[in-house]
Amino acid sequence: LEQWIRMMHYCGLPKEDMDMIHCDGPVMEKILVKGNVRLTQFTGSTKVGEHLVKVLDGKVKLEDGGFDWKILGPDAPTKHQATVDYVAYQCDNDAYNHAGQKCSAQSIMFMHKNWRKTDLIEKMKSQAGKRSLDNLTCGPVISWSTEKIQAHVDACMELEGAQLLFGGQPLKNHTIHKAYGAYEPTAIFVPLKHFRSAKKFKLLTTELFGPIQVV
Repeated sequence: LEQWIRMMHYCGLPKEDMDMIHCDGPVMEKILVKGNVRLTQFTGSTKVGEHLVKVLDGKVKLEDGGFDWKILGPDAPTKHQATVDYVAYQCDNDAYNHAGQKCSAQSIMFMHKNWRKTDLIEKMKSQAGKRSLDNLTCGPVISWSTEKIQAHVDACMELEGAQLLFGGQPLKNHTIHKAYGAYEPTAIFVPLKHFRSAKKFKLLTTELFGPIQVV
């Protein structure tokens, strides 16, 4: 971040327009409270985010930790292909941009059965198939190794009725270190009944911070 700010200065950003402060959380909290800031953009844990909302009187925009869900209701656009195409495009971006490594990444999609009457899944598969290391739309997963990602995918696939919709394989022909993940954009269909089990629920809502989603 420091080098990015130096680059911005080089590009013409006035030095008085931005301050970078190295400190721990409690010190920064005192600065924010005593400075009576108008708005704070916070990225971090839910616990700290909720605390800041209280001490800063709600003057906070949050990007905190979480397992993000998308819900497609019964009003599937069965007679409007352009809408299906757009939803597929948006689902692809929400789930797989930055290899799924963003706090707002779509990790699970609850889809009403009416959407089965459309070609949404095929369109999502087509969009995901355009991603590659060559065009920089796929990349290394920092927090999970390929081996660990594969184990999670395998565990989901062992559930009764589970289906691999697309992906499900490690990336090939790359130089990504084995300590990191290198995996295709992947979607796994899992019947809704499995969410009633606490153990299975924990499995299905485990956040990989990678290019994997449950449908």
